[in-house]
Amino acid sequence: MKLDLGDGYEVDDDRDRVDVDAVHAFLTEVYWAIGRSHEVVADILRTSARVVGVYHHGAQIGYARVLSDRTMEITNVVGPIRLTLSTRADAEWWLKRVRVNGVDIGDDPISLSRFAPGDIDVEIVLARTAATISGRVVTSGRQPAGGGSVMVFSTDPEDWYERSRYVRAAEAGEDGQFSIGGLAPGDYWMVALETTLPSADRLTSDFLRRLASFATHVSLAEAQHRQTELRPMKTPR
Repeated sequence: MKLDLGDGYEVDDDRDRVDVDAVHAFLTEVYWAIGRSHEVVADILRTSARVVGVYHHGAQIGYARVLSDRTMEITNVVGPIRLTLSTRADAEWWLKRVRVNGVDIGDDPISLSRFAPGDIDVEIVLARTAATISGRVVTSGRQPAGGGSVMVFSTDPEDWYERSRYVRAAEAGEDGQFSIGGLAPGDYWMVALETTLPSADRLTSDFLRRLASFATHVSLAEAQHRQTELRPMKTPR
């Protein structure tokens, strides 16, 4: 998984790309890792269930890892962060809950500077019960309409932030088939477009509001698999 964050920033879970020297330097600056050797850091990175690097113009500026005991560690991150789950379009998993010091924060960003070292306890709850919408994009004569795309997004504009888990999309195949998974339970708009997916810079609140004006409403329960047929619309400018 590689994610372009814009302005030269990117996130990448390629373990071989991680700069062990940089990570070791990060860790020597935090109180709980003082004295940790380069060899130990290298071994930890090798044996972690997953390692994700944060890069700016190719240089590593941070990293996170998922431990074998399902705990996690985030290092060298400055400013507010929002915890999200990056998944494939057909994912079964969804981010059910994020608690900070026992308080469910939903999708609100965490400002790490508010907490002293050791005073923050973050619990992330994942569930393998994500909802799925799948089906076909068809013409008025119910013939397959391939080459387009399908968008599913929350009916609540507050959920339309950048890289929101409540805004998902998929390309329709030449046979018109599509599937979008990893959806949290809730109310959504769904719409098929005649064109391929809009670029990320076009997925603004104004664009989604225009889509919502002719989209179809759907309510999804946890673990629900919804089948539907959609007719493609012209992509608004």
